[in-house]
Amino acid sequence: MKNIKPIPLKQHLNENPDKEEFLKLDFIIEESITISNLKLTGCTFSFTDDGSLIANECNFSYSKFIGIKHFRPFNNSSGNLSIKEGSIQSDIEIKGCFSSVNLDNAHFRFINDSSITDKYNVTNSDFYSSKINGETRSLTLTNVNVVGEEKVFGYMAKMYSSFDRKSFRWNKSIFVEAICSKVSFNNIKINPFYLSVKCINKDTIDLSGAYLIDDWSRLRKKYSGINLIIIALLTFIFVLPYLVQYFGLLALTDIVDTNAKPIKTKQLWEVLVFGGKFGFEAGLYCFLTVILLIYNTARLWITITISKLREEEMFLADANYKIISLNPNKYKVQKNVDKILSILFYISIGYSILKTRDFLFTQVIDLNHYLN
Repeated sequence: MKNIKPIPLKQHLNENPDKEEFLKLDFIIEESITISNLKLTGCTFSFTDDGSLIANECNFSYSKFIGIKHFRPFNNSSGNLSIKEGSIQSDIEIKGCFSSVNLDNAHFRFINDSSITDKYNVTNSDFYSSKINGETRSLTLTNVNVVGEEKVFGYMAKMYSSFDRKSFRWNKSIFVEAICSKVSFNNIKINPFYLSVKCINKDTIDLSGAYLIDDWSRLRKKYSGINLIIIALLTFIFVLPYLVQYFGLLALTDIVDTNAKPIKTKQLWEVLVFGGKFGFEAGLYCFLTVILLIYNTARLWITITISKLREEEMFLADANYKIISLNPNKYKVQKNVDKILSILFYISIGYSILKTRDFLFTQVIDLNHYLN
């Protein structure tokens, strides 16, 4: 049974000097401690303000590292977590605030990192099927390989209820600078904004196998390139039935002999908006028509504005500017409009189908009958 009160790690090691394996224990780290050649399974390590841990050639699994609750300026001798020269570190959670997190010559699988740090340093290490979030002032990555779900170990991800395979990602926020050398991201979602803006040298960062998940990449893919042509065609298809109905009604008005027999007339906008309906059905028809007009107008506007921002991004890239990823404030309005469009999308599709059906079943004069 797991203990309730945390045990001071240094005290426990002194009491068990020959023990090499620890299982399901809660430790508290109150000072700087170095451990070597230990196997720790299902353990929790809670750090105090002055606690630091250096683990050399240790294996951790199903373990948690919990920093202090509130970030504060650390000195270099406290609030540090270092894992060095270990084999596969599996199912690890790192959260809370640290002065630094240092991962060196280790392999991590199913790591969930949401830590807030002053420095985050990774050297000669691999991440497999992991979630890297949180914040850091300074990031250093040297010879690092980050991989999403592996084909060989894919079945293992299904066994871990705490990991959603769709959530494997690298989304570490960087506030000051990033130094990266020989870093690759494969088959994993990544937010490239901070690396693009904060990284001093991006020449050896390989994102060719990654899936970009930042808002700008999503909007750019959705509303530029070939999608620009598709949206223009869809907008034309939306307007076409109204144009046909408009000119058809005008032509019919011209050929009807109003002197032969009194007829009831309506304004053209009433026919287009209410569709010749009455009562509740007319109100519903008008409501859906307004939604469809708003949807297509907003979609055309966001497509045009995103295309302009895309041109600005390409200009910065061609000019070899260091910062080529757009500031989120530049597309903040477009992002919010896109959320609204996502809600209106299904309503618009259904109503467009209904309008198309009404258009195709419109009764027209059979000219062949009169010509023959």
